[in-house]
Amino acid sequence: MKIKQSKSDNELLQEISNKLSDLIAINGILNKNKEDQIIYLANQGYSNADISRLIGIPKGTVDVIRAKSSKNKKK
Repeated sequence: MKIKQSKSDNELLQEISNKLSDLIAINGILNKNKEDQIIYLANQGYSNADISRLIGIPKGTVDVIRAKSSKNKKK
């Protein structure tokens, strides 16, 4: 039987830091429409999968909105 190892203090602090970053990002997208939320989070460095997880929409939807946004910027 394997014994589950505890996380180190540094690992716990990193996890807490990541969660706080997510909360700050979510606060920044309140009262914005989905497209603006996605663009904001993408500009903050979040991946499409992370954006999907944070705002609760399918990753494919995030992919499409980011692709459309990218095309509009090129025009």
